[in-house]
Amino acid sequence: MSTPSAKTATSGGKSTTKTTTTVVKTTTT
Repeated sequence: MSTPSAKTATSGGKSTTKTTTTVVKTTTT
């Protein structure tokens, strides 16, 4: 679920999406 959402957001901002994904992953851990 997170993967497809990130892909769509990547179209707008790759760096922002990448950073957000990393933060979310860290929070989940």
